[in-house]
Amino acid sequence: MNTPILRMSRLVGALFAILLISATIIQFVQAPSLRARPDNRRTLLDNYSRDRGSILVGDTAIATSTPSEGELAYLRTYRQRLALLGLLAASAWVMAHALRAV
Repeated sequence: MNTPILRMSRLVGALFAILLISATIIQFVQAPSLRARPDNRRTLLDNYSRDRGSILVGDTAIATSTPSEGELAYLRTYRQRLALLGLLAASAWVMAHALRAV
């Protein structure tokens, strides 16, 4: 075989092997850290793609999942928004600081 063609075929083979190794590392080794990133929209969309049920206090549903149009299939609706505002703000603050610590 012609020497330049042999060199080029070895180079292309090596680059292809590097590409396969890189894709494998991204899909299997880095997948958990990529999934946990706060700017990953796919996990958010996955959470909103199914009915998450009601939040009950005693026998009273204070939040329900309702179907919606568009990108988010279900959205949470709260019966008494103002009464729950402090609780929701506090839980959002705790989650934000927990994610920042990671």
